[in-house]
Amino acid sequence: MAHSNTIFHQMLKLIPRHYFSRLEREHSSGRPARTFSRWHQLVHLLFMQVTARASLRDGVAALKARFTNL
Repeated sequence: MAHSNTIFHQMLKLIPRHYFSRLEREHSSGRPARTFSRWHQLVHLLFMQVTARASLRDGVAALKARFTNL
């Protein structure tokens, strides 16, 4: 089966994961994330921004609708 990257994946590749981890360590509040890691929070917020979601609840509903694909 052929694999093709989505536009969203190509956007995420612009942010190097190791660079994000370094910034996370430098600017951390010292408290660990509860459920989502900070990377997953960033991905979710970028997804909401790209899809023009009006609220956090709207973004969560959109992710729940695509849960099987995640």
